[in-house]
Amino acid sequence: MNTTKKFLTLLAIVTGLAGCGAKPPGCADPETLNTMRSFIAEETQKVLNRESADDPEQWIAKYLDGLTVQVSGIVTDGYVPEAKKNMCRGTMKLQTLDGKAMELPVSYSTQRTEDQKGAFLLEVAAFNTIVAPTTTATRDYYWEHRWTGEWRGTFSCAGIGGAADGPQGPFSMPVTMTVQGTAAKLERTTVGGGIEQLEGRFDTMGFDEPFLLQGKGQNTPDDTWRTRFIGRAGGLNLTAEGVITGPRTKPDGEQVWEPLRQCKLNLALTR
Repeated sequence: MNTTKKFLTLLAIVTGLAGCGAKPPGCADPETLNTMRSFIAEETQKVLNRESADDPEQWIAKYLDGLTVQVSGIVTDGYVPEAKKNMCRGTMKLQTLDGKAMELPVSYSTQRTEDQKGAFLLEVAAFNTIVAPTTTATRDYYWEHRWTGEWRGTFSCAGIGGAADGPQGPFSMPVTMTVQGTAAKLERTTVGGGIEQLEGRFDTMGFDEPFLLQGKGQNTPDDTWRTRFIGRAGGLNLTAEGVITGPRTKPDGEQVWEPLRQCKLNLALTR
């Protein structure tokens, strides 16, 4: 069995340490636990670099600001005088902003530094096992809130076959798209008095289609179409290019869908 431990080391500046013989903070000291909390939050945010790059409302920062870290059942496994080092272990409880609680064993040490007065090293064993659940919880919170709300803007399309006016001419109308989590819905009343209903999603996995919205519309049973938009959201705005296709029956009876209109969706998140 491989018993190798993985470590991440943080150099944290702590006030109140003076003189060459000063000990580092103890296993249960506030300096130790506060530093551990900051370390967990910072490393979690580093892992979420893709999400952090597009987080204008700072959902990730809000979530990590609400993270609390407690260590119970703390045991000091000894103090090594020559190294000025405390050996510690206990049970860590992580409490998140949305009420999630995680408990896991933790081993760590605090050590006095020789080259920087008033500083100590915090070393946490198997730190990846701590960051993994906080990363998952933070990412879930981000995707639950990042796009949720009402997106308002315009739905515009070019004319059919170059038509400049009339029922087949270009049009532009205000629309509202509602989003819950990553699921999007848009319904509009058409110029012809029919209904178009579209559903889609925001991508969370880094696919080539960051935003996809598609569905069907109908003015009458004989006047139906399909609509598909692909786009990308950045900040609080979304732009998508789309096409409306209509059915055509070939001489052999096969039905095919052909492009009728090129369209564009321009929306802004209004909450």
